[in-house]
Amino acid sequence: MKIIAAAQAALDGMPIHSLSIAVIDDTQMSQLHAEFMGDPSPTDVLTFDLRDHAETEAIEGEIVVSADTARREAAQRKLAPEQELLRYVIHGVLHLRGMDDGSPSGRQQMRRAETRVLNELATSKTARRESTLHKSTRRETMSRKSMLSRKKH
Repeated sequence: MKIIAAAQAALDGMPIHSLSIAVIDDTQMSQLHAEFMGDPSPTDVLTFDLRDHAETEAIEGEIVVSADTARREAAQRKLAPEQELLRYVIHGVLHLRGMDDGSPSGRQQMRRAETRVLNELATSKTARRESTLHKSTRRETMSRKSMLSRKKH
């Protein structure tokens, strides 16, 4: 569910024809990386844009992320592996939206966009949690009131 939310947030309202996201291990990622990029080492994310005209069509693509790489990188950065994996999903979506991290400025721009989306997700998660807490507290208060009113009768 969080992967879907991350992809939707990164899409930022862009129309989707189809989007597939696969979470795989480093062995599978190494095979794909070798086949499509000529590099047999594992990588964090591979993005495949399946559109004929990327600039004019709704998103149609595949994103493949490595859970093993996310765990390894998260441990080095002292982050939750889930956060690292979500960053990879967001990164893939940003590529499908046309962002390019092939230059230092492009990498910096993409990293800022990834962080912005992760922050939006964290903010909306906090807001949902607070809303749920508020509703729960309100129900508890109402329950107490109804118990008190029953005691009076």
